Amino acid sequence: MVSEKYLKTIDAWPMQTAEQNVSALQVSADGGSFRDPSGRVYHLDCLGVHRVVRGLSATAAETTERLLSEPFIQRLIAEGDVVETSLLPHDDPAVSQMVEMGWAAAVEHEPLEFITWPYEWPFSMLKDAALLQLRILDTAARNGWILKDATPFNIQWRQARPVFIDTPSFVPWDGGEYWQGYRQFCSTFLVMDLANLSPGQGWAGQERAAFDRRGSPDMVLSLALLHHMRVSANIPLSLFMEWLRGLDAAVIVEFVGRDDEMFRKLISAKSEDYPDYTEENFRREVDKRFTVRDKSQLKDGNREILLLEPKGLA
Repeated sequence: MVSEKYLKTIDAWPMQTAEQNVSALQVSADGGSFRDPSGRVYHLDCLGVHRVVRGLSATAAETTERLLSEPFIQRLIAEGDVVETSLLPHDDPAVSQMVEMGWAAAVEHEPLEFITWPYEWPFSMLKDAALLQLRILDTAARNGWILKDATPFNIQWRQARPVFIDTPSFVPWDGGEYWQGYRQFCSTFLVMDLANLSPGQGWAGQERAAFDRRGSPDMVLSLALLHHMRVSANIPLSLFMEWLRGLDAAVIVEFVGRDDEMFRKLISAKSEDYPDYTEENFRREVDKRFTVRDKSQLKDGNREILLLEPKGLA
C-alpha cells in the first residue's frame, strides 16, 4: 500500500506553477548511484518538496514500463519488499530535468528517511537483506524475470524491515540462462567485496583512516585493472581516472582494448555494452588529468601501457 506521506509528496509538486518549479528546483545526483549505465538516481527539491527520481535510458525505460505492469512486482511493492515506484508522465517537470541530462524517461521512488550501508549492519541485518534478495529473485524467476545483479547496496531499510530499491535490476528472463548475479551475491553478501576500499571509520570518520588516505604513493600501478573496474565493478571510466588523479602520483596504467580476448570474455556475460569504454574516451579522460610521458603497445595493439604524470602538481 502506498504511504500517505508518499502520496502527499508526489501530489504537492505539480501544484506549483511552472515558473516556481524552474526557479526553485534544486537537482543533485545521488553519490551512490552511478555504477549502472541504464540509469541514475537524483534528489529533486522544490519549495519544500523532496522527490527521489531515477533517470532511465531508452532501453531501461521500456523494460521498466513492462515491469511495472506485471502483477508480481505490484504485489512485491504492496507487501513492502520493493520500494514504491511509479513511471512518471512526460509532462512531469521532473521528467524534463531528466531529459535535459540525457535520460529518456524517469520513475519516482518513495523517499526513505535514513540511508545505511551494508558494512554498518550487524549480521542479522545482512542475513535479512540476503534472504530478501533471494526471495525476490525466486518470485521474479517464477514470473519470467530475473535480477541482473546482487549487491546489498540495492537494499535499504524501512524501519526494521529490508526493502529492495534498485528496480532496474529486474530484467526479462528466458528461463535458460544462469543467474549472472550469483558470483556477486557470494562476494558481497557472503564475503567482503574487494572492489570497495576500506572507508574512514571510528570517531568522525577519522579514527581509522580510509585505505587511500594512509599514505602518499610516489607511483601507482594499474595493470590489467581498468577493464575489470568498468565491467565487473561498474565504475565509470571517468570516475576511476579521477580517483587515480586524486592520488597525486605518477601512474602506470594499462588499457585493455575492446578487441582483446580477455575483454570480450569479460563482457560476454553482460547485457550492457559499456559504450564509454573505448580507447578514444580513455585518452580524453587521461588528457583531462595527466600528461603522457611514455607509452607502449602490447598484444598486437590490443593493449597499451602508459606512463602518466598528474597535471597541476606544484
